[in-house]
Amino acid sequence: DETSRTCHTFYPLQNRTNRRHTSCVVAPPRPAVNKPAGIVTYAHRNSPHGSSTVRAMAPFILRPPRPGTPTLLKRPQPVHRLDLPTTGLLLVAKTRMAMQDFSRQFESRIVKKTYVAVVNGAPFEGNSTRITADEARSMGVDVEKEGDERHWWYLVEYPLIDKRTGLPRNAVTVWRSVKHVNSLRAEGGILTLLELKPKTGRYHQLRRHLAWICGTPIVGDIAYDGATDSGLALRKRGLFLSSNKIIMEHPYYNSRRGRQIWNDMTKGPDGVKHCHSDVEGATVTMRLNGEGKVVVSAEIGLPPKFDYLLDEEEENYFKFQSEGQS
Repeated sequence: DETSRTCHTFYPLQNRTNRRHTSCVVAPPRPAVNKPAGIVTYAHRNSPHGSSTVRAMAPFILRPPRPGTPTLLKRPQPVHRLDLPTTGLLLVAKTRMAMQDFSRQFESRIVKKTYVAVVNGAPFEGNSTRITADEARSMGVDVEKEGDERHWWYLVEYPLIDKRTGLPRNAVTVWRSVKHVNSLRAEGGILTLLELKPKTGRYHQLRRHLAWICGTPIVGDIAYDGATDSGLALRKRGLFLSSNKIIMEHPYYNSRRGRQIWNDMTKGPDGVKHCHSDVEGATVTMRLNGEGKVVVSAEIGLPPKFDYLLDEEEENYFKFQSEGQS
């Protein structure tokens, strides 16, 4: 059987149990991979990264498609990119249909991504850039409705030079502060945990907007922290940027055949289907959106180093304060 041979060839671990590998697959069988820092998405043939890429590793960590699945790709393919030092959710396609559909969704900005970052300093929260949650949603940004609308968001709309063409392109980021922590090493004595919603996906958009426009580079960003004393002191644990949530339309359940299966599927009282995930603490759900489309939402927790840094910095700050008063 040609389909079986293809799956066997390009999914080497399909008959094995390897928790070390499968633990980074967030949402089987429509996979989102939890990429660690230090792994590139793709690499050129003569690249020094060799086989340490998501593309090379994907066949070893993903479950093979069911026998008879149409339009199979020879091997699973990442649909978009995350920077080398960035962690988090990365979509991978197993079929040509999924690849084409995901590409369409990215081009049409249907895919909604959420990032979390720790920045060096406290970004200015000015009235001129402040927007409500309703205003953010009207822009097409994934901002959930909350019990009250007093949680302000802030808008960065600043063009960035395209790496390939050298021309400026519109770039839009919506962000809000989640937590402020005292720090002896940070600019102004503050580290800030931010939630970030990029509407566009320009090269290093979040990193450049935060460093150049907000004046608060991401902790560990050796490209944009300005090599200040504070920036250098906070570089030891890598870049503090993680893609922790992604929402997209389901390529199969929005097809004619797939919708029949979706309609017969058992769901909760709220119409939400809770899905299995191989990653502990991950949440994967499917539901109908306001436009009648089946959407998948995958969300993971932050890497442990985020809490370690914030807790350690605050503990050292208050220890220093108490010693100074004694």
